[in-house]
Amino acid sequence: MEARDVATIRGMAIRHTVGGPTPEAIRDAYCQNGWQADAASWEAVATATTTDQDLIRRVVHHLLEPWLDDSARAFQAALATTPLPGHDQQERITVPEGGCLFFTDGLRYDLAQRLADRLEGRGLRVTVQTRWAALPSVTATGKPAVSPVADAIVGGDLDGSFAPRLRDGDVPADVTHLRKVLEQREYQLLGLGELDVPRTAKARAWIEYGDIDSLGHKLKGRLARQIDEELDRLAERIRQLLASGWTKVRVVTDHGWLLLPLGLPKVELPKFLTESRWARCAVISGESSTEIPLYPWYWNPVESFASPPGIACFKKGEEYAHGGVSIQECLIPDLLVEGGEKACLLSASIESITWRGMRCFVETRVEGKVRADIRLESPTGRSVAAAVKIVQDGAVRLLLSGDEHEEAQLVIVLVDEAGNILAHRSTCVGEQS
Repeated sequence: MEARDVATIRGMAIRHTVGGPTPEAIRDAYCQNGWQADAASWEAVATATTTDQDLIRRVVHHLLEPWLDDSARAFQAALATTPLPGHDQQERITVPEGGCLFFTDGLRYDLAQRLADRLEGRGLRVTVQTRWAALPSVTATGKPAVSPVADAIVGGDLDGSFAPRLRDGDVPADVTHLRKVLEQREYQLLGLGELDVPRTAKARAWIEYGDIDSLGHKLKGRLARQIDEELDRLAERIRQLLASGWTKVRVVTDHGWLLLPLGLPKVELPKFLTESRWARCAVISGESSTEIPLYPWYWNPVESFASPPGIACFKKGEEYAHGGVSIQECLIPDLLVEGGEKACLLSASIESITWRGMRCFVETRVEGKVRADIRLESPTGRSVAAAVKIVQDGAVRLLLSGDEHEEAQLVIVLVDEAGNILAHRSTCVGEQS
């Protein structure tokens, strides 16, 4: 474990419980420096050598568990007097014309800060804000709440799925039905096999991308070693969207999570008392009573769910969990990403494309150092040019790498030195445009 990680965890996790009289005060304290203890803990585990891994996991558990639990109990106490907002009390998520809403599951606040670092390193401008997750902090409840069609969704009776329903049709607000409403409101759905480029200047888009939450449930504590790779994937996908012509990318998520090597503590909740019991939340059966704290459901405050005190779980040995009430689970980031100044210094357009056999001649209008490439199927697809070439005197000749692409859909792209797409045009061998 690096000395800076030990110091960060010890300094923030032992001496400074994240607390305050209101959820907002706790939010401010966590955003100021509390998140760094969470980040340092998974970074320490991720960088541990095989020889030291078990030792470091024990050290992180010893330092982190009391801080997580004390902070969660402080947050739960604050909610007793100041509940988190319900569905009619939070600003609806929107994006302006030309913008793209980028949903990624389980982007915890500390990961959002690391993602912002990566995006700024790519020359992009990033604004990090926050909002409260919908309770319980699970995808079925939280994802509809951060969609731009949240006004079309209502709560009813709370069942074991924790999912609300669409106002029209009385069907679950699941992935399939949410996408139908998004399309009805003329949102361009990306990542479903179509090109990323805006269809019109007034287009708005919705995309779902990333595997943080699914990896957490699958890998448990071993998620720590995958986080950096996932953040790199997210950063590159966002950059590609901006390079494809979207003016802004707003990154939203549904919930955070708790991560504790060697497992979170367990609290008893008999199965016969519940309709549904997840790691950090449960629906109590009928008139059953329990000493476990109850909280109002985001979509219908008349309905309530149970969540254990502190960072406890209803199941044993959970290293990764969410659905409960802690600052890590309930404070979610809201990022706005825009192109940086460097991208504005260059301009490029494609004037014409002429094919002669497997070679194409591209006439352009460019300012600055620009390279040309042939890519497969989309502007962000695989390069199939024999070589990427610099545009000189407004023109460039490109050679297709092999005749296996002769009948494929191709895209000529112009990029800057960082790989940002400045212009693109679809083509195929033999076509003149």
